[in-house]
Amino acid sequence: TGLYDEHPVEMAEEIGMRVAVLPIIGFRNVLGESDYLMYEALIRYMTSQGYFVYFCLPEEAIGKVPSAPPRVKYIFDEKVGLWYDREADVSATFLKLFNPRIARYPVDAVLTSRATAVPVISRQLWDYRCEEPQVPVVIYEPKVASFTGTHQVVRDIELVGRTLGYALGYPVFSTQEELDLALEAARRFLSGLMVRQIQEKARIIPFGVDCDSLDAVRGEPFEKFTVFFGGRLNQGSKRAERVVQTYDQFFRFGREIDVLLCTPKEDPYIHKVIGKR
Repeated sequence: TGLYDEHPVEMAEEIGMRVAVLPIIGFRNVLGESDYLMYEALIRYMTSQGYFVYFCLPEEAIGKVPSAPPRVKYIFDEKVGLWYDREADVSATFLKLFNPRIARYPVDAVLTSRATAVPVISRQLWDYRCEEPQVPVVIYEPKVASFTGTHQVVRDIELVGRTLGYALGYPVFSTQEELDLALEAARRFLSGLMVRQIQEKARIIPFGVDCDSLDAVRGEPFEKFTVFFGGRLNQGSKRAERVVQTYDQFFRFGREIDVLLCTPKEDPYIHKVIGKR
């Protein structure tokens, strides 16, 4: 950790491939952010394979996250904002931190969920002395947007940014359905050649479930059959009402069950949903 503070070039071969990771952090409870948890698990694997990771987090996370493990350096350089703001933004110091010509921390690749910000990220990583950008930007897309098939309201300004990000970066999707939705939006705004570039570069890699971690905290089996939901139970985006309806129907079948709902943040909407039953 911190090797590049003193030895920016000499240690490169010993450190291995260097990756900057930019999650989307939307509220102050960083440990409750799905994007943080996803990348924290992925970083554990990356470092086991010899990668060195610069994990970019907001200043509000100082003192709230575990100490950086070996081969990981935390960079606290931006404020928490709304999720929808963060997905289109990078910190004001990003260029000075990672641009190959002037970087304090040279990197070989960037891994991010901020698809809308990829055109800006790619441009800030470009060394003008080279014909093409030399630092690839890999997008792990947590939430595809399109005019159909998604729950949130979307506009052209959002989809143009995302689809251009897919074309300039290297997008990774969790399912074939999400890739199909991304291509549906891309065909509205991009040329056939750029849509084909997305198809050729895109990969489908489900993140999966860390069963070992779940087993470690599960404890003794419940006496009753228990149905569980873990996530943010807010209005709209997580479909909390639909989850509770499904569990309620299961209960009405006559099965003796308990319902366990866990959320990292209390929201008045939760009481509205549960209070109906």
